[in-house]
Amino acid sequence: MLVKLPTAGGDCEMLVVDESRSRASNQVPELGALLCYGAPAAARVAGVTADYFLDEQVKRLSSTADVLAAVLVPSGVGNSDGNFSPLRWRQDLANAVEYLCSEVGVPEVCLVGYELASIQVLSLATDLERVVGVVTISTIASLPPYGLTNESLGEQLKSLGVSLPTAAAALDAWTGEFAVLDPARSAPRLGRKPWLVIHGQDDEAIPEAQVRQLLEEVAGIGELHMITAGGESLRADPRVLALLAGWLDRIRG
Repeated sequence: MLVKLPTAGGDCEMLVVDESRSRASNQVPELGALLCYGAPAAARVAGVTADYFLDEQVKRLSSTADVLAAVLVPSGVGNSDGNFSPLRWRQDLANAVEYLCSEVGVPEVCLVGYELASIQVLSLATDLERVVGVVTISTIASLPPYGLTNESLGEQLKSLGVSLPTAAAALDAWTGEFAVLDPARSAPRLGRKPWLVIHGQDDEAIPEAQVRQLLEEVAGIGELHMITAGGESLRADPRVLALLAGWLDRIRG
């Protein structure tokens, strides 16, 4: 089911998939998994239809973990309206959680954020009671993201097809928005909520040492899994899907 969620710049797209065992008895699963891949992994190629949802993978996750699964395409990405900003992506995720709980009827949700979206899911998990766990994959462990200036990050996102604000002041505002979402502030506030961190051993953009420092020295919590020979993008890695499904199954109890 494809859903249009109202956002500040228009609508965001979200795919909702239920391949759980509860579906057979017309019941809503006890747990939802809300995924956000963030920016596209590569620039769009003319004549090729981009897959922003990885829907076959999401169906397997729903079936294997026995959860309702949803994929949010945040503002400025794909067919979602608006422009990227750090706090806007966080609000997009908050709107998606509200929809899943209020409209679909899922009692609790786990957030799963990849790459740049890992910042927003970690922050949001600290504030919403209905969020009972969080997974960050290719985790941004420190600011600025990837060590880039706002201008350089904007150029990178633009090259991937992400819509950006045109005013220079809007880009300047990212510094303050990222500061609000700083992983070093969010992680210690998770409390007892389970946190799974999955990272590629060969990720050159985010060193393993940064991730370990965030977990061990800053947060003091978290379950870290390193993916052997895993690079900067783990979206389609079957090992990640297996880890995620097993973890969700444990959370679901």
